[in-house]
Amino acid sequence: MSDETKGGVPPPRYRDGEGHHRLIMDEQEWLARPAMWGVKELPEEIRDYKYNLFGYYHCTRLVQFVPCEVCRRAFTAVISEERAVFGGNEAELQQRYTDSHPAGDPRCAGWVLWAISINYARGYIHFREARDKTWDVLCDIVDIMAPSVRWTSNWKSWERALALELIGPNPFRPISFSPEWRTDTTTSLAAQMFESRDFSAMPILADALQDTGCDNTDILSHCRDTSLTHGRGCWVVDLVLGKQ
Repeated sequence: MSDETKGGVPPPRYRDGEGHHRLIMDEQEWLARPAMWGVKELPEEIRDYKYNLFGYYHCTRLVQFVPCEVCRRAFTAVISEERAVFGGNEAELQQRYTDSHPAGDPRCAGWVLWAISINYARGYIHFREARDKTWDVLCDIVDIMAPSVRWTSNWKSWERALALELIGPNPFRPISFSPEWRTDTTTSLAAQMFESRDFSAMPILADALQDTGCDNTDILSHCRDTSLTHGRGCWVVDLVLGKQ
């Protein structure tokens, strides 16, 4: 029995259409196997925000598998949206991304990063395009160097936990957040965690929300669950800050 059918979890369901065997993505599938496709059920104005955050966390996890230290530093800079990583004239970029690598080393993506940087420096692509192309290269490198890493049960569990952190318990049934729960105290706590990226005050936020009259068990339990890893994009923090 596979991991996806244990514990009474229904197996994935598929439908044939347009020549493809497609997974049926509905509320039942979300509750059985939360995944980032659930972001499509969120309001249009925040989809890109959540997708970008997922890409950031996903690539941050992938970059550790890049064998070349020079490329790893470059990828980390791009993931952190340091635009300067693409800066400089062509000679400087050549030095940074090609001459600094062992000649012909198949583990390196220096020449690809250099090509993306040249296109950005010449104004042919915007920063977001350069970043997205770099993320694609990172995924390709990991698929070559560690082809099975993204298909392990641990990786799947991590992706599902991330989907729940960014999207919430059920995108098909959005949680109603009362304006009365958005006080100076709750917004100050949420804003401080968002800016500092230190989410250790989540239980304190739960107490503050409860003091305002918040009785939503999903919100309060998410804040108080110490087994969770919170970060920017946490659906409760975003609700308090009006980002979701």
